[in-house]
Amino acid sequence: MRIIIVFVGQARKGPKLMEIKCENCGKIITIQGLGRKRLNIPVKIVCDALQAYPTVGRAAENLGCSRPYIYKVLKQNNLKASEIVTKGKIKIKEAK
Repeated sequence: MRIIIVFVGQARKGPKLMEIKCENCGKIITIQGLGRKRLNIPVKIVCDALQAYPTVGRAAENLGCSRPYIYKVLKQNNLKASEIVTKGKIKIKEAK
């Protein structure tokens, strides 16, 4: 069985649509794009995990994500891992 995949016009930020045609039956099916869904872990949960675990790697393991994902979430919120946790001890940032 061979499957032909044809990309359909895509909206800039909308879902990616694809048409799949089966050569056996000839039906054309339109589906949303393939791939993994976004994690969308809120920054508060990331910060709580960083305070609960001594390293970024352990926090990432607990959250089920990668270390770069944690750094990305922190960067989007203008934070650094060193501001939240330093060598396993909680570091509290003073408000200005």
